Amino acid sequence: MEPLKTFEITTKIGCSVNCLKYCPQEIITGNYKGERILSLDAFKTLIDTIPPEVTIIFAGVSEPFGNTQTPDMMEYVHQKGHKIILFSTLVGLNLNDAKRIIKIPFREVVIHLPDSEKNAHIPVNDNYLEVLALIMTGIKNIRYMSMDGCFVSDRHEDHVRGTAPIKKGRVVCYRNFTPSYVMMPNGDVYFCCQTKGQSGKVGSLYENTYPELLEKFESISKEMQTNPTSVCHYCTISDNYWVYQYAVPVWEYLRSVRQRLKQ
Repeated sequence: MEPLKTFEITTKIGCSVNCLKYCPQEIITGNYKGERILSLDAFKTLIDTIPPEVTIIFAGVSEPFGNTQTPDMMEYVHQKGHKIILFSTLVGLNLNDAKRIIKIPFREVVIHLPDSEKNAHIPVNDNYLEVLALIMTGIKNIRYMSMDGCFVSDRHEDHVRGTAPIKKGRVVCYRNFTPSYVMMPNGDVYFCCQTKGQSGKVGSLYENTYPELLEKFESISKEMQTNPTSVCHYCTISDNYWVYQYAVPVWEYLRSVRQRLKQ
């Protein structure tokens, strides 16, 4: 099966949920320059060159519904033929907009629930409970997560804050082979979500088309894999290149065996 090609949208800079233990908002908001809220008109212009076979992810470095125009953006890309994935706490989503988005056939929705340790500042009020109930019953393909005692961080907060250990040698992950770009409200595009808009910039959709950004993918990917200062050498998702070289053929072989056994 061909890997999923995605393009992730950050609709707003600054997040009221403030999961500061696991999300370096102080660095993200402090270093950011430009428009902090993505308008619907700008959104339509910026994604115009992205082909419909690319799945649009609403997530990024803040709660998507912190921007009140996010439901409009979702309806727009759905009408253009894109599949949609959503990662959200639902903070900022009102009941009327929730009734609109449940009509969208999402590829996947991941709901971030309140946690017992209160790492995520999610106001559990009547609106939240009504919206959550509607989303849970009205949308298929939902998964749930929370930052409780069982939560395992990917430690992006550490590598953005400069406290993560460095991996030596060439490193790699699936994002080095399948484009998973992330766009900020100012149109700047970064290599993947793990950069948190701090490194790995590949261009701007105000200055480049999406196909032009794809032309840069292979060279930037190789640079990320081999440059010891790149985020890939801090990221917990990456593996040493030799692991990938040996593990992937083994898994491909096992998958072929399973397919033959089913015949």
